[in-house]
Amino acid sequence: MPSTPVVKQAVVGISLRLELNSQDGLRRVVFTLSKDVLANDKTRWKIGFELYERRNKSAAFVKLIDLEVSVTTKNEKNAEAVLKRKKLTVKQSAHAIGTAADLAKAAAGDEADLDTAKQSVEETLAQ
Repeated sequence: MPSTPVVKQAVVGISLRLELNSQDGLRRVVFTLSKDVLANDKTRWKIGFELYERRNKSAAFVKLIDLEVSVTTKNEKNAEAVLKRKKLTVKQSAHAIGTAADLAKAAAGDEADLDTAKQSVEETLAQ
């Protein structure tokens, strides 16, 4: 009689990609939240943040900046909540397409500090 195999399942990583568009249609943010499970069962969270803009609705979007942001321990529960909901809250979305995008754009033009822009992207989770 064949024995029943022992199956072990483990999540090694998961990601959620969200596309946010401004009301005027001239700005787009692609917000990708990723969770990796490391060999020691610790987790590592990251945010991918891509900012696109265009001059008018008939023009193609142009990528201004692409950031990768590590999520600090204090925001891991917020990241988990976003992943569970499969979306950002209204306040989180407004921060991402507004304040975080403004700082990212300024950093792309060397008008703001890159670390400040990354911090603002992470603060999206705390909204």
